[in-house]
Amino acid sequence: MLLWMRQSVIYEPALTTDRDDMPYAPRWLGVVVLAVWIAYAIDKARAGLLPEMLWACHIFTVATIVGLLTRSHSWAAAGFLFHAAAGMLGYGLDAVANWPTSVMSALSHLVPLGAGLLAVWGRIWPRWVYWANVTACAAILPITYLLTEPALNVNLVYAPWPPLARWFDSLALLWSYNLAVAAALMWAVDWLLRRRWPSHR
Repeated sequence: MLLWMRQSVIYEPALTTDRDDMPYAPRWLGVVVLAVWIAYAIDKARAGLLPEMLWACHIFTVATIVGLLTRSHSWAAAGFLFHAAAGMLGYGLDAVANWPTSVMSALSHLVPLGAGLLAVWGRIWPRWVYWANVTACAAILPITYLLTEPALNVNLVYAPWPPLARWFDSLALLWSYNLAVAAALMWAVDWLLRRRWPSHR
């Protein structure tokens, strides 16, 4: 693995295709992420909480899986960007508020993040991925609202994080805030990645 990472940082800046000739993360990483995702979904189903798989982090894990299995850098980048920016922060706050967290919950966030990092390491960063992710996040909010119960408050579409509850008196304000925070966090990580690696022009 270390040899693979050393090789991956040597690339040709002129390459601007989605699939270039750089060493790519092995497909078995996608199988590992998929196995963790399925195991966590089974855990949720057994507990009667399967709709919680609509949390944005689990949806973007699917993007990571698709990217790794098909060797599509664009999909892997989309999954990694969300996990690195908003997914891990949200998970961390939730884990602190509801400590102790489960092993499967930790794995369902850490494994996609690590696999996504290996998938994007040293490769040309797709400039459009930020806007694709923002659009996906905007679509996820109403879909979650329609398919889940208020008691679960998946993606915070029914109520804000408790310490902020007094500041929100409408769903429109809440959703706008949720989207703005996710967009700002992803913009910051996207900016850092574009400085670290070349982007599509």
